Parts: sequence; structure tokens; C-alpha cells
Amino acid sequence: MYLKILIINFLSLLFFIHLSYSQDSIIYSDFIKTDEKNNIQAKGGVKIINGSQILETENVYIDEENNKIILNDYFTFKDEMGNYYLGSKGEFSKDFNDASIQDFIFIEENKLRLIGKKAIKKGDIDIVEKAVITPCRTLKFFGCPFWQIKSQKLIHDKKDFLIYQKNARMEVLNVPVFYTPYSITPSPLRKDRRSGFLYPTIIPFNSTNGFSAKLPYYFNLSENKELLITPTFFVNNKQDIKYLYNQRTSGGYISANMSTLTDFSDQPETGDTEWLKDASLSLNIDYNINRNYKAGLNANIQTKGTYLREYDTNNPINYLSSLSTSTYLDGYSIFENDDLLTIETYNFQAVKNDTDNKKIPKVSPVINYSGKNISLFKNANMNNNFLFYHIYRDKNTKDHAFRQTRLNYDANFSYQSFYKNSRIKAESTIQTDFYSTYKKQIGNEFVSEEHVRAFPMTGLLIDNPYINNKTETIYNPKLFLSLNGSNNNTNEISNELTTDNEIDISRFFSVNRYTGNDKFDNGQRIGYGLDIDKKDLYFNIAQGFQISSDSDYGKDVNMSDDFSDILGDFGINNILDTKSNFSYNFRYNPYEKYIYYQNAGFGSNTIIGDYSINYSNADSRSTSLSFSNRESIGFNFQSINFLEYSNFEFNTSYDMILDRPQKSTIKYNYGDECIGIYSEYNKSYFENTPDTLSIGMNFSFIGPVPQSFLDYLILEPLNFSE
Repeated sequence: MYLKILIINFLSLLFFIHLSYSQDSIIYSDFIKTDEKNNIQAKGGVKIINGSQILETENVYIDEENNKIILNDYFTFKDEMGNYYLGSKGEFSKDFNDASIQDFIFIEENKLRLIGKKAIKKGDIDIVEKAVITPCRTLKFFGCPFWQIKSQKLIHDKKDFLIYQKNARMEVLNVPVFYTPYSITPSPLRKDRRSGFLYPTIIPFNSTNGFSAKLPYYFNLSENKELLITPTFFVNNKQDIKYLYNQRTSGGYISANMSTLTDFSDQPETGDTEWLKDASLSLNIDYNINRNYKAGLNANIQTKGTYLREYDTNNPINYLSSLSTSTYLDGYSIFENDDLLTIETYNFQAVKNDTDNKKIPKVSPVINYSGKNISLFKNANMNNNFLFYHIYRDKNTKDHAFRQTRLNYDANFSYQSFYKNSRIKAESTIQTDFYSTYKKQIGNEFVSEEHVRAFPMTGLLIDNPYINNKTETIYNPKLFLSLNGSNNNTNEISNELTTDNEIDISRFFSVNRYTGNDKFDNGQRIGYGLDIDKKDLYFNIAQGFQISSDSDYGKDVNMSDDFSDILGDFGINNILDTKSNFSYNFRYNPYEKYIYYQNAGFGSNTIIGDYSINYSNADSRSTSLSFSNRESIGFNFQSINFLEYSNFEFNTSYDMILDRPQKSTIKYNYGDECIGIYSEYNKSYFENTPDTLSIGMNFSFIGPVPQSFLDYLILEPLNFSE
């Protein structure tokens, strides 16, 4: 045993020798010798460790008298921040604070590469001659990185996190595309925000606006303020500038998104530049006045409805038929504990060509007050709610008046009790209203009237869940009784808050099946249903019986028989453990044996990507809204990343009534540490809607903030701790 230990120690001493040559440093090597002046020469597998700094090479000479580490072979040096220095030869001070390096290579922890003919290191500053900097790998086919920046001299300040460059030019595939005699950019080592240019984006082709390029600049105004300005230059002699501003205040935040369009072409009328051709503004202000009150503003304005759809195609505002500007005041625990007050105003602007701006309502104000929940006795509660609104428009519609004012009082009572597995839930509400309506169109006449009404609604729900422990399935039968007032809704009242949507199982067991409360669900009815819930399966079905014969809601959703249509939905998740899902919902008329509407969806996660297939079918009689028969099918596919950095997406829809496609979209994205490339093609089959093709490219630039900061913060209010 002792013999083995002696042999192991001897071999360790023979093949790997270590020596402490200073108080803080240790040198390891296959061979080490010292001379009479204590200078050290080491050969073979040399490793010098000074704290977290590590120098590795094959041959080193340590000059004790001049405090130098002399390197005559290729070496690798890792600094305290985890960055790597490489060179063909060089000199270091013994504390690694200063150095001179030939054939310099610097690799930052995020894989940014900096090379130069020669470099001098002085503390936290690197001075590089004939420098080249890039995050890109060398492409084998071209023998160069996709893009790089070359400069006569580069200074990397790792203390202030700045990069200074003299006579710098940007090259794409070795072709110069940009030159600047002097530049300052924040170092990629910086982890906090700093002002500076972000990576540019180039769109070589867009079927609407042609070539364009973006060069954003980020301003770190202060700890709680930031501004991003992005000018976009178009080949058709136009310039669009976007401004994103965020500010965190002591009691909330301010967020502004503004854009302006300039047309540099000579205008036919004046021959001058049109400096403000179009503009848009989205402004959000949220402010905590005190512990009880909170106020805010949400404004969305455009000079022209098609402006953002043409120059900012991905803006979510483009999917809206109108833009809204609103203000609000929220109050909490004002008159009593836990009461709520909301005061709001709304103004709308049409952004679609087929929308008449004069028919869009203006709301000034709408006031909601909800008193605290009052406990009457065990399991019984009462709540008082008040509503006031004043709504007007410049032109009436078929369903809406020029102007209407309403004051509503809702006294709501609720009770819930449990007995064994059964639950009894009762709700009763008395709606008391005063309406003043001006110019409500009925036929060819306009009616202006005041109305006072009181409408009681009461509902009783009983359900009794049963659990089958063997199959882990829950069966829940339901029985519902509604005893509402029988008075019909008058057509002299403008239905501002009520939308006659298609009948929905989610509102089937409610005292008021209308989505708003300008209209009330009159009459008496019985509802019954069954819910089945298992781990990966659910099934819900419901039907009702109309006791009273004159139901306004039944007429609005085209149900004229005593027994209502049958509503159902079901779904299966993780089918056969394949990460596949299926869902289906329907409305079925048992008298006509006809499905009024049905929707089905199937989706799956596969080894190549996620896909879904959706089918929708609805008869015009399923709603009182002006819809014709509808039937369509859609397909969506999102691939996983392939070839490491690529993915694509495909979406399409087909109108089965008109027997023609509706729209198809193909997207391709590529993104690595060097560049991002995307292309998007939209094929539209609607009239006056052209096909569009857009191809874009951006560089992973040496910017002041990482891309993740832009993705998750620049479009959101800053989230500083209070």
C-alpha cells in the first residue's frame, strides 16, 4: 500500500510540477527551473493562476526583476469577467494588469469577437491596432463573417463600458457599406441601459413601399425615463419616424408611441416637401392619486385610417375597426369599505373605409358605482350597483339613437347553500331604470321619449356533482329555473350596452342571457344540463324549456319553440399521449334537426412543429345580427427551429360557401448571434386588397441594450421597485 502511494507521488512530481512564485499566484508546468535572480522558466502545459485570472501556454519566462511575464508561444488568458484574450506572443505584468499582445484576439462571454494586429492592455483599457469586430462566425463559402466592422484603431474601455473607433467601416461579405471617421458605442459587456444606436434593420423589398432601412437610437434619459427613436427611410422618397417613450412615475407610468411620415417628393400643388403627411399617437397615462383613487388616459389618434396599415403593418391597432380615446377615474373604499367607483369617457375614430365616423358613439361619461357586499344572514348577500351613462353620435343607426341618457339601479341578492353533494344557488335582481332617448328611429319615424321601468329577475340553480373514483370522472347534472318579469323590451330604447350575440352555453344558466343590460331576458324558463369532466376529457350539454311564450331573447336568437336548441361542447386533450387536442361546440335545433352553428378544432405538437386545423359553420338564423351563412376552414403551422436558426410559419383559410380561399400567409425567420432575416408573403383574395411581400434583415449590433431588453421592456412601462 505504501509502495503504491510513493509511486503515485513520484509520478506526480515527475510529470506535473507546481510552484508558488508570488503571494497570490501559482504556476503549474511539466518543467520549471529558476536561475540565480529567481527568474522562472516553465515549459509544457504551463498554467498560471492569479485569483480568477488564468494564463495558459506552452512556454513562459517570468522576469522577476522587471515584473514581466514573457510569452513566446500562442497563449490564452481568461480575465476576471470571463473574457478571453488570445495571441501569438506577448508580455504581461505579473498581476496581469498590463500587457502587450501580438495577433490579438478577444472573445467576449456572449461570443463577440474582436481581433487586431497588435493590442496594448492597460488595466481596464484595451488599445487595438487594425481592429476587426463582429459577433458572426466565418462563413466557409465566403471565407469571412457575414458582417464585420474594421477600424484603424479601437479602444475598448471595460470600466466605462465604451468602444471608441477611428476610421471605421462596416463590411457585409467583405464589401464596404458604411464609413465613419470616428464612433463611440457602448461595450457589449455593459449589462445596464445606455444611450446609443441599436442594430439597424434593412428591408430589401416590400411590395407596398419597396426598399427601406431602419436605424434606431436609444436614449437612456434617466433611471425612470427612456426614449427610442426609429427613423425608417423608404426608397420612394419618404421617411417615417417612430418615437417610443416610457416613464415610471412615483404613482404610475407614462407610455407614448408616436409616428410621423414625411414625403420629400415635390408636391404637385406647391412643389415643396410635405413635412407632415401623416401621423399617429398612442398615449397611455396611469397615475395613483392616493390610496383611494387612480386615474388614467388612453388615447389613440391617426390622421388617416390607412396610415399604420401601410407603414406599420404589424401594429395591433390595424385589426381594429375604430380607435378609442378614453379617460378614467377609479375609486376604492370611498363611502364605505370595499366599494368601487369608475368614471370613464370614450371617443372613437373610424379607421376602416366602410365605417361611417358619424355613426360611432361618444360616451361622456359612464359612471359605475358598486357598494360593498352586505351580509344579510348566513350565505345570503346583497349588493347595490348604480350605472349612469350619456351616449351620443352625429348620425343615428338602425338600432341606435342620436342620444341617450340612462340612470340604472341594480339591487342584487344572492344565496348559496350546500347539502351533502348538492349546491343550491339563488340570485335575484331588481333593475330600476330611467331613460331619456332622443331620435330613435322606428321604421321611417324618429321617436324621442323618457322611460321609467322596474324589471325583476330571479334564478335558482341546483347541481349535484358525483365522482366516480374508479374512472376519476366527475358527473355534474344541473337544473335551473328562471322567474323573470314578463314585460317585453321596448324598441324605443337604444340598445347601447346589449349585443345580440349568438346563444352561448357559458351564459345559458344566467338570469339574463343578454351580454349587456339595456335589454332584459323576459319570461320564465327551465334549463337543464350535464357536465362531465375527466383528466383529459370534458363534455357539457344543456337545453331549456321556455315556460312563457313571448321571450325577446328567444326571438333575437331565432328560437321560437318551447324547447330550446341544444348547446354543447366537448374536448379531448393529449389524445393517446400524443400531445394532440380536439375541441367541438355546437347549437342544434331538435325540431328542424339542423345544426345552427358548430366549431371544431384539432391541434398537435409534433417533432417538426405545431399545427392546428379549425372548422367553423354558422347559419344566418343563429343570430339577429346581419350575417349571412358562414362556413370556413383554416390551417396553421409553426415549425420548430431547423438548421439550428431557422423556422417558418404557414396560415391559410378557405371560404366553403363561396368556394374560394380567403387569405394565406407564409413567414420565414432566421436569427443567430450575427443577423436576423425574415420574409413574409400575404396572399389575399378579397377585393381591393393587394398581395404583399416583405423581406427584412437586421444586424446583431454592438448596441447599448440587449435585444431581450427591447423585446420585454421597451414596449412596456419600466418596472422599477417602488
